[in-house]
Amino acid sequence: MLKMKGKERAADIDYLVRYVKKKEGKSGYDGLIKELKKHGFGIPKLDNKSRIEWISAGIPHAFLVGAARYFDWSKKDVFEMGKQALTMSVSLKIFLRYFTLAKFSVKKGLDDWRKYYSWGEAELLSFNKKKKEGMLELRDFGTHSLVCTYLEGVFSQILEISTGSDKARAKEVEHGDDGKNHKFKLTW
Repeated sequence: MLKMKGKERAADIDYLVRYVKKKEGKSGYDGLIKELKKHGFGIPKLDNKSRIEWISAGIPHAFLVGAARYFDWSKKDVFEMGKQALTMSVSLKIFLRYFTLAKFSVKKGLDDWRKYYSWGEAELLSFNKKKKEGMLELRDFGTHSLVCTYLEGVFSQILEISTGSDKARAKEVEHGDDGKNHKFKLTW
């Protein structure tokens, strides 16, 4: 994972670190960092990094998977972490809920994929408001299955906020054999 070729914004690792510290406390975070270092993985100094700076994609991905394993988190725990990623921004929640249509919110998020990730492509394949379902696809985005679980949470939260439905859910329904292509079914 640490050899991933892509880059993503430092905001991702910043959020993950803050989440772990809040959920597991400082001693839990310190234990995780110690364990990750045993495996040759270190977190960059975040104090010197802008949240919009590009960093190696392997950093947040390895940190997320390492945290899930170290703390023995379930997939539900990782999903909830993804859902909470957007709750950090009150202004974003207000914008998604009151100033955009659900389809536009989801499509805009996917269209902006390259603003946050230097690799992979995201596309909204379908969105049926009457049936309350849709499908989105990530292509050429090789990652660990736990990162996909995290993204289910992120996508579910965007859908929940933009539709107003507490039944909103994104579920990965296809994980390509190569681990690079993923399809997520949206329901609300």
